[in-house]
Amino acid sequence: MKVICKRLYKKIIFCLILGSSVILLTRCLFGALLAVSSIELYPRSAIAGTDHVLNGRSISTKGGSPPISWSVKYAGTTGAVINGNVLTTTSPGEVVITATVVDGISKGRDYIEDITIIVFTLNGTTAIIPDGITNIGEYAFFRRGDLTNIIIPYSVTSIGHYAFGLCSGLVEIVIPNNVTSIGHYAFTYCSEFIEIVIPDKVTNIGWYAFSGCTGLTSITLGNGITSIGSNAFRDCKNLTNIFIPANVNLIEENVFSGASNLLAINVTPENSAYSSVNGILYNKNHTILIKCPEGKTGEVNIPNNVTDIADYAFSGCANLTGISIPNGVLDIGSMSFINCIKLSTIAIPNSVTTIGFSAFNGCSVLSSVTIGNGITRIYEWTFARCSGLTEVTIPDNVKNIGNWAFTRNTELVSVTLSSNVTIGRTAFPSDFYNSYIVVNNRAAGTYTRPNINSEEWIRTLH
Repeated sequence: MKVICKRLYKKIIFCLILGSSVILLTRCLFGALLAVSSIELYPRSAIAGTDHVLNGRSISTKGGSPPISWSVKYAGTTGAVINGNVLTTTSPGEVVITATVVDGISKGRDYIEDITIIVFTLNGTTAIIPDGITNIGEYAFFRRGDLTNIIIPYSVTSIGHYAFGLCSGLVEIVIPNNVTSIGHYAFTYCSEFIEIVIPDKVTNIGWYAFSGCTGLTSITLGNGITSIGSNAFRDCKNLTNIFIPANVNLIEENVFSGASNLLAINVTPENSAYSSVNGILYNKNHTILIKCPEGKTGEVNIPNNVTDIADYAFSGCANLTGISIPNGVLDIGSMSFINCIKLSTIAIPNSVTTIGFSAFNGCSVLSSVTIGNGITRIYEWTFARCSGLTEVTIPDNVKNIGNWAFTRNTELVSVTLSSNVTIGRTAFPSDFYNSYIVVNNRAAGTYTRPNINSEEWIRTLH
């Protein structure tokens, strides 16, 4: 009996030692795997006198979401306390809370992040931010769809990234005169906005700042603005006009993309970087056509001194029926005419040396294309989804045709091109690649197929 007990005791001790080692090893490995990079928490605002649940999660570069512990670092005037993940306040103001993930960086190194919460008073569906706040931080009111109005005090000087993003019920907001910057996505998808006035002290408007504000019909840009970030007014579908003031010297790409009813982009003559002619945006000396408003109808004659058509210049101009490109244009940018769905003919002059990828992608009624002799390469997707195109002649100077260049052109039955052209396997519909490369050894000629359902292309001499 003593022998049995002794053996059993040794086994228990061994198991305990082994178990401790496994726990220690697991903890070491788990700590190493955490690599927490940030804390996701929104909205970063709370109603004074109420309990606010901190539904945050840690973001790990290794996957997973390790648990967070919360504490109050600075309560200010708010009377803030935290119990578990519930923040309770008594008065409006600002509270700084600390999020801690134990071993969040590595074993023995916690991840710690301070987050500022704005505590506001609520009057019906109107949020009143207390005076003295200087910065509306990122995600402050993000996804607060319950609010119809937010009163911002004059003490505020900056509006952070995503600060009011997805406030889908917000119908009115006044940006105070002391604000100097508006962050990326600051008001994205505030779809009930009708009018926005940006004060004169604002110098920068961030990327996508007002994107998706589909109800917006009027935007007044302040005289202090120097830069407008990419996609800033994207998908503002009810916007019809916009006026660019004198100090703007940087308009990034796609600022007005998807503003399908925009009729004119007007620029003050005092602006040293930009100009406008007939509502179309150019650089100051009219050598670069930057953006045609997507609500334009009919035909556009590009001025003779234009040398470059910028990326996305005519993208989404769904009601344009004709474009006249003058001899002297050198570059046609990528996606410059994408989805011009009523454009039926295009003539590219001999002066053009570059056509960017997807330049005419989705011009679904395009039935006639003349490609100038200056082109040596046709990039990917350049004439893709031009389903009205039945035949195309590739100039002799073209030596390379990228993948998908003429893909999904369901009506294309005739292609004429020279010898020894390098083409992507998917450049043309059906089995054109095999016919030109394998069967005919890159021989010049006109390649036709008997009907749009045929896979076989047959070569005839020029």
